[in-house]
Amino acid sequence: MMIFGNAAVCEPIRDTVMFHTAGIVVLTVCVNSTTMPKLICYLGMDKVGPSKKLIYDQAMRNLLKAGEKQESNLRGDHMFDSVVWDMSRKYYCQIIAGLETPASKRRSTVEDERREEKEARRRALMITKKSYWRQFQDGLLSNESVQYLVHHTDLAIDDDCRLNEWSTYVELVRLSPAANKVDGKELNAKLPHADAQRMKMLTFLESVPVLVAILVLVIISCTLSLVLDPVEYALVSFIEHITSILFFIELCVRFYCIQNWQTAAIDVYVMVDTFAVLLDIVLIGAGDFLGGFNAKSFRSVRFLRLVRLLRLARVANKIKQTKIAAMNEPTSLWDKTESWAKKYKRRVLFSQLKHGYEIATGFKVAREEVLAAFKHIESMTQGSLAIRRSVEKDLNDVRSTLMDMQRLYSEIAASITTSIATRTILNKQRHAIQDLYYEGLLDSNESSKLTASVEYQMKILTSQPPIIEMPKKRDILSQIPWLECVGKDELQLITAAFEDSVFQRGDVLVEQDVDEQSVHVLARGTVAVSMTNEKGDNVVLDELGMGSVFGEIAWAMQCKRGASITATSPGLLFTIRGPKLREIAESNAELETRLWQTCGRRVSENLLALHLEDQAHVSRREIRDLVHEMSLYTVYPQTKRVCFNTSGKVVILHGKVVIQDDHSGKTTVFDAPRVLDMFNTNCLYTADFSTDAKFMCHPRTISEKRDQGTRPSGSIPNISLVGLEYERPSLAGLEYKRPSTFMSRSALHDFVLLPSNNGTVRMPLAMVRRADASSRQEENNGHSSGASGSEHSSSSKPQEEKVNGSEIV
Repeated sequence: MMIFGNAAVCEPIRDTVMFHTAGIVVLTVCVNSTTMPKLICYLGMDKVGPSKKLIYDQAMRNLLKAGEKQESNLRGDHMFDSVVWDMSRKYYCQIIAGLETPASKRRSTVEDERREEKEARRRALMITKKSYWRQFQDGLLSNESVQYLVHHTDLAIDDDCRLNEWSTYVELVRLSPAANKVDGKELNAKLPHADAQRMKMLTFLESVPVLVAILVLVIISCTLSLVLDPVEYALVSFIEHITSILFFIELCVRFYCIQNWQTAAIDVYVMVDTFAVLLDIVLIGAGDFLGGFNAKSFRSVRFLRLVRLLRLARVANKIKQTKIAAMNEPTSLWDKTESWAKKYKRRVLFSQLKHGYEIATGFKVAREEVLAAFKHIESMTQGSLAIRRSVEKDLNDVRSTLMDMQRLYSEIAASITTSIATRTILNKQRHAIQDLYYEGLLDSNESSKLTASVEYQMKILTSQPPIIEMPKKRDILSQIPWLECVGKDELQLITAAFEDSVFQRGDVLVEQDVDEQSVHVLARGTVAVSMTNEKGDNVVLDELGMGSVFGEIAWAMQCKRGASITATSPGLLFTIRGPKLREIAESNAELETRLWQTCGRRVSENLLALHLEDQAHVSRREIRDLVHEMSLYTVYPQTKRVCFNTSGKVVILHGKVVIQDDHSGKTTVFDAPRVLDMFNTNCLYTADFSTDAKFMCHPRTISEKRDQGTRPSGSIPNISLVGLEYERPSLAGLEYKRPSTFMSRSALHDFVLLPSNNGTVRMPLAMVRRADASSRQEENNGHSSGASGSEHSSSSKPQEEKVNGSEIV
């Protein structure tokens, strides 16, 4: 094109060049288009590896299962009765023909298994990387932490997809051997003798006396070399040579102890020491090289020996590295007097451990998501099983490390978690402001001001992180969610009702299957939650730290303990007896409601996690969000029947319930605790609860829409709701995305709800009857016979009346 557009070249030559160039391009395209497919097939580049086949086939099976499940849901809705499903299935996503190889035709070789294992590891790392970014969006990880995690995940992908990231992360939260001592014995195996000697020598070089001696020698040598002339005073020259030799020997011993040039290269203090010592050696012979110069030049060279002052960086590093001294320091758990030095240590430790704690928690969440994904792979190979065991080992290691940190640094761990929780909430508020702006509830000016306010609070949190010291008993109890509603005077009385007890490592605080209803608050220390399964094996479920509450579920359900609580470290426990707490709750209705809300959410989350464990796409975080949208309902003696929509889930917390299918007449009795599915059907479900039963569900799961043929349009919707979550802010309605189109028509029977300006109010039964009587009279006078026939069919159910008159009611 340059020649063709150049006017200096004659036109025939330009046309010839353009013609030949175009011919070459056309010929190249023709040759490549005809030969390249055959070449790619010959090289085998058009074939998918068996490892990718395995993962892709599993993904396609999950995709088809999701479509089949959604189809079954739509089949149960009258809106889609006219759908031609055979025609609709033609548009479904199908598995590519020939991609899924039958098991009988697969020939597994060692190389194929190795490739499959590598592909599985790569997928695990990709899930891990995706989890990091999602946690960053949720505010669980800071910018520095997510960059660090993603960087090391990329390094692991480049390094043959090895799942060994924890070996790097553990260095950020590594504790001294004293942290893993049990009854004076170290849990870790002893080091070889040579390594132990090198570790001992390195510890000696890092000790305070050695650092102080180096500091004194540096100050003396620098002062004398500047004040006195080494040429005139032989003592000054002798001191300079001796200090240089001592510094050189100390550096050589340090390199011998490290024995790894990579470790020494990334240690900035070792590099500074090396530069200072080598420059000091060069300056010793500066007098011989500069002998022909004047005295002023020689004096200027002596000023370069001030580089020795860089050795002071080692002393500054020693001040920061107080981790081992803090852990080996024998302190009492409840020592009220704390020296200034220890407070300074804890402030320094906070900045060091916060980054490591974020890394560990982010890695833990990512590994849990990887484990959940691998549990639902149907054809697990030996390589996949090995990866799964490696992930489980990483989870155990990170849990143990986090609990060790919390056991040794309870206040610092509380400060770190407080900072992370605050940042998460601020990040959630910032996203909520953006959602409100996109919904049109906020204009651009208001959105900018609110966003700037949230970001300002984030900067304050970063510059001034919370430093939490050992709280008092009253402060610990005031942080319990179900005690936040009580006043100061009542909180003081409740605090006095809690008994203090000190426990040691190995003490069993709660035994499984014991009928005991005390509620415990862990004020200090750590405990392990374990359960004996049907095979008799003791399975550790979780570990709890400072501020954890346990026992309130057994108190609310009035059942036996479901697990054992064993102390893993010395600590302090606050305990309130079950009858005393029940007496306090009966005198404070709001406290009782808060207790049931807290217990109900925990029970609902655990039950839904077990109920949805076969669904790989449902994470624990999504279940927790689902439970957060639920409200607590209490059944009163005069209102024991309710009808649910055909979508949503209902968790029975207390009492019994009779579910009757109004279409088939089938009746089923369920005992609490239980999850009831209200979907995959188009039938009307009527629930008859026992007296004082309690359940949790989303407010939209209970129909507020009356059947016009059953009740008059002016009658009162009959629901009895207990809880503060029913009337939520407008944002909750925006976040709830479940379409009302898929909710079938249903009716309510004999349940009372009175909406008012101040919330939800229960109406007395006599008033309800009078309102119903007047409404029915108006209906008989003004409505058609079809409505009365519907009412007659709704009230003439002998099987239902028989159930309602049974002993469970």
